[in-house]
Amino acid sequence: MHLGAGAWLCQHLWEHFAFTRDTAYLRRVYPVMRDAAAFYLDWLVKDPPTGKWVSGPAASPENTFVAPDGSQAQISMGPAHDQQVIGELFGNLLSAASILGMKDATTTETATILPNLATTVIGPDGRIQEWREPFPEAEPTHRHVSHLYMLYPGAGIDPLRQADWAGAARKSLEKRSDDGTGWSLAWKINFWARLRDGDRALALLNRLLRPVTSNGVNMSNGGGTYPNLFCGHPPFQIDGNFGGTAGIAEMLLQSHLSEGDVRIIDVLPALPSAWATGYVRGLKARGAAEVDIEWMSGGKVKVTLKSGTDGRFLLRHENKSQLLTLRKGGKQVIEF
Repeated sequence: MHLGAGAWLCQHLWEHFAFTRDTAYLRRVYPVMRDAAAFYLDWLVKDPPTGKWVSGPAASPENTFVAPDGSQAQISMGPAHDQQVIGELFGNLLSAASILGMKDATTTETATILPNLATTVIGPDGRIQEWREPFPEAEPTHRHVSHLYMLYPGAGIDPLRQADWAGAARKSLEKRSDDGTGWSLAWKINFWARLRDGDRALALLNRLLRPVTSNGVNMSNGGGTYPNLFCGHPPFQIDGNFGGTAGIAEMLLQSHLSEGDVRIIDVLPALPSAWATGYVRGLKARGAAEVDIEWMSGGKVKVTLKSGTDGRFLLRHENKSQLLTLRKGGKQVIEF
């Protein structure tokens, strides 16, 4: 019943364009995004109490809640995860249509429905609410944290400007605990990186890399990494490997936010205190940019930005920022 999976898959199509700005590619995948949006336009229904559009019946993978009658259930209307991924797909489709000069019945209806789509709320307990109603979880430390999609890989929370939402996300993660296996641990690394807590992200990365033997891992003991570096989510889960490396990248560079046509690039947004000095080369940023970073103890940071297209970038590091305008193939070195 994970009906939101199609919208999540379409996020990868848009992200590929965001990193490359390849309009020929975007034109090829546009029909997939459009038809996925058309499915959700047919799937959504109006929530009688609010008049907002909701997905359902649907799950918040793979969690279980306690219904008002005391029974345990997984299916409801409008869980936060579905609403987030569908809203993201609708927004990306409209952006793609604008870039490509496309307009049809699907984009017209999407533009009408999107402002009236039910959105995620902060619940009465101060956490991001997972379901449309503030149902208690049957397993409060369940390893899935699907309702924080808006934090990562989505771009719905900016800790620097939305302290209330960042606090609600942090409280949600604290309640869930640091337990997990494979992709769950990897996802939590990325969550804490987006919350700019590098030391917490590193602690989870170390849990993910904890050595285990082939017969020493199961779903209850938290997993780890086999001697060959495969992720120990029994028997093996590539999500943990890919997600772990994604988390390292998020600790060093983030580019998911923008202001108009200016792409914001945050340099070392979640650098752990243990990584006092270091360098990284060739990290990709949205906006078709490539970034090299070198940092030294004492706080000095050197950034080399190379642009694969004409673009404007706001480089940020801690409380300093610099606006750059680069032509395709241009390069600039900045020191903070």
